[in-house]
Amino acid sequence: MGGLKGHNPFQIALIGAGQLGSRYLQGIVMSDLDINLFIVDPSTDSFEVCQERILEVNPTYNIENISKLNSVDELPLILDLVIVATTANVRWNVINDLFKFDREVTYAILEKVLFQREVEYSLCEALLSAKNVKAWVNCPRRLIPIYSQLKNLLGSKLREVVITGGDWGLVSNAIHFIDIISFISGHDDISLEVCDILNPSESISKRPGFYETYGSIAGFCGDVKFNFSSKHGLGTNHVIQLESDNLSTMIDEISGEISFFKDNLTSTEEFEMPFQSNLSGGLAESILLHGNCALTPFSISAKLHLPFIRKINNTFKTQYNMEICHLT
Repeated sequence: MGGLKGHNPFQIALIGAGQLGSRYLQGIVMSDLDINLFIVDPSTDSFEVCQERILEVNPTYNIENISKLNSVDELPLILDLVIVATTANVRWNVINDLFKFDREVTYAILEKVLFQREVEYSLCEALLSAKNVKAWVNCPRRLIPIYSQLKNLLGSKLREVVITGGDWGLVSNAIHFIDIISFISGHDDISLEVCDILNPSESISKRPGFYETYGSIAGFCGDVKFNFSSKHGLGTNHVIQLESDNLSTMIDEISGEISFFKDNLTSTEEFEMPFQSNLSGGLAESILLHGNCALTPFSISAKLHLPFIRKINNTFKTQYNMEICHLT
């Protein structure tokens, strides 16, 4: 249906053109793909930000080739790749609307946190299966070489993961680290035993209308124990500690350093944490040209999400009289 430059263009839709959505675009317009690009976002400001960011990385890109749409209903009836970068509270409705009018979608990338409500996971999985859509969830640490190195180094020997820090986004980012534990260890069965969240507030969230919190979340991924904590006043940094029987590893993603402790010896290496804009072009090429990518398949990600969403929502309801956690 599509191809590299000089062939029929791929039909790519981005739904939700906010900060993250615009970063997806930067990678895609730097790729070698020949594309027709459709952006769905009712905000004119968001579209202008997308234009600016496209021209930052590709000054010769013809902005006139981008179709700006206000509604999912306006999209073409055949799409090769759809990226759903909306906030979690509306994501299920957007995906459901996408398949009106018998629209055909071959591939999809969905942002995390997938959905706020537990029922939406099964609804979406059933819809994607019925429409034969191959979908992944954007937990991109699986694409970063340092984590592939740790998978090869630790694998089934991983025993414990501890994450400590300040304003690193405990509720909104915990799923990223649950995902990477699953990736390294090979387990996808999650149990949350501790959800000690403190005074959830809009004021410490990056987005109005959504909540973030300090506190701790702990549990197991298979036989790997994990404990994530976020404390007020410790800045925005976080440190990831991974333990096996004979090796301790400490990762500082902000400074780009990883330290290995074994047999009373310490070694430190530098690594790079790429931005979304550095990843999305290669992702789109891999999906559209080869039908696959290294992101988490939807079914596995849903399995990792659900115990977390269930525990978070129950805690918000019982402790703070909120029906669901407004996380994104």
